[in-house]
Order: sequence, then C-alpha cells, then structure tokens
Amino acid sequence: MREDIREIKSRLSSIEQGIAGLRRDLAFQYGDIADIHVRNDRFDRIEKRLDIVDHD
Repeated sequence: MREDIREIKSRLSSIEQGIAGLRRDLAFQYGDIADIHVRNDRFDRIEKRLDIVDHD
C-alpha cells in the first residue's frame, strides 16, 4: 500500500511538472503573438504615414 502511494505521488509530481512546462510554453507563445500584433500596428502606422494604403 505504501509503495502504491509513493508511485501515485511520483506520477502526480511528474504530471504537475508537465503542466507547469505547458503553461510556460503557452505564456511564451502569447508573448510572441503580442509582439506580432505590435509589429503589425507599427507597419499600419508607417503605411498610413507614407500614404501607401488605399483609403476607402
């Protein structure tokens, strides 16, 4: 019984570490997405300043 509990705790710990890693990776991806949006906004402003965009 004690060995079973140790094994369960070990597996749970491994799962928790995996979840923490996934959350970290997801946070980095959200950061990358935010950076892309900032760049797109900058390009939009530059295009408007240079009057390259068709104005509807």
